Amino acid sequence: MLFKKYFTQSILLIGLTSTISGCGLLGSMNRPTAQSTVGATGCLDNSKDLLNRYSSGTMSTTEWKSAFDCIHQSLNFFTQYVHGSTPGSYSQNDMYSLISRFLITSHPVSPDLMRGAFNLKQSLFGGDAANFTTDQIALLETALNRLEGITSDLIPYLKVQQDPNVTYDELIEMITQFTVAGQQIGDYVATLPVNDMSSQALDVLITQLATTFGMNVMDGLNDKIFLAKWMMFNTRPDAIQTQDWPQFFRSGMTFAGIALAFKASENIQNPNGDPVMTRVMNDYHYREFIWNLVLQVKPSIEASLAAHGGNTPLPLFDHVIDQLPATVLNGLDPQIVKDALRPITRRLLMSQSQTGVDQRLVDTVFNLVGNIVQDLGSLDRLYEKADLNTLEVLPAQMQAAINQYASGLSGDDLARFTAVKNIILTYKPLFYKDTNSILYEDGHGYTRFQNVLVVAFDRIFNHLLQTYGSGNGYFVESDFTGILEDVSYQKILDALHWVDATVPNFGAKRFSDVNLFTPVSQGNNQATVPQVIHYAMMVISAGTLTNKMHEEITPNCDIGLPVDHMGWKNIPVQCFRDQFYGRLPYWLTYFPHVKAFWEANPDQQPAMARWLENGSNRNGYSIPSDEEQYKEVGKFDMGAAAAVLHYTEALFTRFDTDGNDILNKSEIMNNVYPVFKLKLMTVADNINNDYILKGALSYLVKYREMPVTPLTVASAAKFAWWEAIYALPTTKYSADRSSVFNIVCLLAAPERYKPADATVANTKYCGASI
Repeated sequence: MLFKKYFTQSILLIGLTSTISGCGLLGSMNRPTAQSTVGATGCLDNSKDLLNRYSSGTMSTTEWKSAFDCIHQSLNFFTQYVHGSTPGSYSQNDMYSLISRFLITSHPVSPDLMRGAFNLKQSLFGGDAANFTTDQIALLETALNRLEGITSDLIPYLKVQQDPNVTYDELIEMITQFTVAGQQIGDYVATLPVNDMSSQALDVLITQLATTFGMNVMDGLNDKIFLAKWMMFNTRPDAIQTQDWPQFFRSGMTFAGIALAFKASENIQNPNGDPVMTRVMNDYHYREFIWNLVLQVKPSIEASLAAHGGNTPLPLFDHVIDQLPATVLNGLDPQIVKDALRPITRRLLMSQSQTGVDQRLVDTVFNLVGNIVQDLGSLDRLYEKADLNTLEVLPAQMQAAINQYASGLSGDDLARFTAVKNIILTYKPLFYKDTNSILYEDGHGYTRFQNVLVVAFDRIFNHLLQTYGSGNGYFVESDFTGILEDVSYQKILDALHWVDATVPNFGAKRFSDVNLFTPVSQGNNQATVPQVIHYAMMVISAGTLTNKMHEEITPNCDIGLPVDHMGWKNIPVQCFRDQFYGRLPYWLTYFPHVKAFWEANPDQQPAMARWLENGSNRNGYSIPSDEEQYKEVGKFDMGAAAAVLHYTEALFTRFDTDGNDILNKSEIMNNVYPVFKLKLMTVADNINNDYILKGALSYLVKYREMPVTPLTVASAAKFAWWEAIYALPTTKYSADRSSVFNIVCLLAAPERYKPADATVANTKYCGASI
């Protein structure tokens, strides 16, 4: 858009600097009328306003035509009555006298302006940069006739920006017309005797135009223009070459139309002035409009690929990243972003070339994002058609609305909606109204937030499964470690403070969480897409609680400790305990059963708090004799505490099939054991014997400790006795919520412990002795 505006000004400037007719020097044989905006002395004084009103659609076709009429009249009079410094041509000084004395009278004009204008003249109309010949002026007049016709045809489309009732379809049509106009201008420019124009020459022109007309110019605009040209056209990065000029106008006009359409869409059905991302999330009409804008860019991307022989190399994108403002990078080190671009391109986005952007990568991105947009549109049309409450729709009501809506669909619409329906109904209602928190209680309904989440995540995680999954329809542990411990990914995730790179075995631990602690985990070391989505929903809910903890606890505990690795202030562990465990019912708003149990069992609170801390804090439960470095709590620890609360309640809710708030012997053996069998094997020297392992699980429940190895004589005797009696009908044991906290503490090793010493370490802090 900026280039298009500057080029238009340059054309007008060249024409007007070549004239004196009608501008006050010698008078005019055919003086422009009083209505002409450029028909008197100082007629270029208002060029900025002229172009702004044109691009905003507030100018009439007649007024725009009058600007060109003035140029034509001036050109005719000038060539008839004014002689230049040399026969048949006009020098830069000739033109400067005209411009500075008669065309721009409201402010000084730098002589360098003419140098930039003549450089542009040389590039478009040939000759040299010292003189403007009469033949070139005739060529300019022909070009202005063509430009006037093309740009005048756009005015009715530009006017729609001012229509309060403009539609998205009308804005897309405006882009189409800009693309047509760009093609027409490009085709015409291809017939001109165009030459190269250096980067320095264009920089002079842009700088002087901005200075003369009081325009603000983006920092480094000239460099960005040539970098964009290099990337799009694969031609010299230091000059506009002959073959660049037509494509400059073709692409530039399309981008100008997109920019104007995006700007004009700000107020469509947006009475509250919501920001773009809020509207994208909540308004499917706007979301699909934005996607249509993106689709308008795809032909230019594919043309760029063709210019690069089908593969735009990654080093070119490195240059783009270097040019991005710090605000766009959100403070990230550009090198970290460039490093992450390699695996993203090769693996995540499936570049076939492995060395840059190719057609397969473009198709991957457009297909993935396009399908998500269409899926969410299908979902939102259901909400609109059935007039569903976005905060809560009970399962029976949702099923009825889905069936009714589907009955009116056919073909591709029905196929897409059926897929969306199946995704939604795979998950029971979890999020509570508009809180972004999972409510661990039955009887509430689906939120639109949850439905949008699972529909979008289904596409995203199935794509990840395609690109990173090693199993047949599932991830394995090495997939998680491959993603989360890839150095390039880890650096950027760490820089964004999304993960803590200092935590050992981070990928393996997250896989264990998915494998064991979601409402649908099977414990079979296979993470399916539904399991990963359930885990993502738990992480979102835990994140909501974590942010609340940070906002309310940190100010009360801040004693000036250093910022932790994830960007949050460290706070003393004892203050955190007082603020979190000391007021745990306050933090358990969305854990009603845990809250009730906590308040009803004050005698178990100290042990539960320690078990929760040991299962969440990266350093385990710290006691006064522990090393000083283990006595601080940071972002990771707060997040893990919130996550473990989710894990424990998800387990209890899932396994308590009779709903009596107690896991009985049958539920432990039939529900808990199948999920935790493989985990039990890893802490039992890989013993694969159901009878022994079930005995170990029941022993854990009964005595709240793990029968660790090496066994002492006493512990061996105790465990052998328990193995002999645990399966007897008369042997009683059960697990309440305190027991589940203990199980998570024992089976989810703190982050600092290596697998080899996890059992001993956990027994130290999770056992009944504390």
